[in-house]
Amino acid sequence: MNQILLDNYQVRKTYECPSCGGFGVLPGPDWESFRMERSVDENLEATDYFRARGYESPPPEEVRCDRCQGEGILSEFVPFQEAIQAWRHQRRVRLLNLLSGVATVLQEAGLDDEDFKPLLTALLRLVGGDES
Repeated sequence: MNQILLDNYQVRKTYECPSCGGFGVLPGPDWESFRMERSVDENLEATDYFRARGYESPPPEEVRCDRCQGEGILSEFVPFQEAIQAWRHQRRVRLLNLLSGVATVLQEAGLDDEDFKPLLTALLRLVGGDES
């Protein structure tokens, strides 16, 4: 019965917008073409370029991201169990990174003598490294 109750819960998941990289803005499309032409003609001025294309003045260099509405983050509801699995995976990855760092420090410090060799060997096995 507890599983049935847990299946009814959802958690809000927030994450960085993949379109704008979390900045909430994107480069203005007209500026991309200006920069391409300017790479060929270094004397090209933005004001002249945009005026020739019907603008009174240059448009904004950045435009609001439509996907996240300029917030830089997106959110959605996911099942509780999915959120717990993601959290456990994230925790495991962080732990493995920490242990890998410890193994690297031990190796770089030359602490691979008999006192530290079992610890270093175990850490390298755990993080999937080489036992050299």
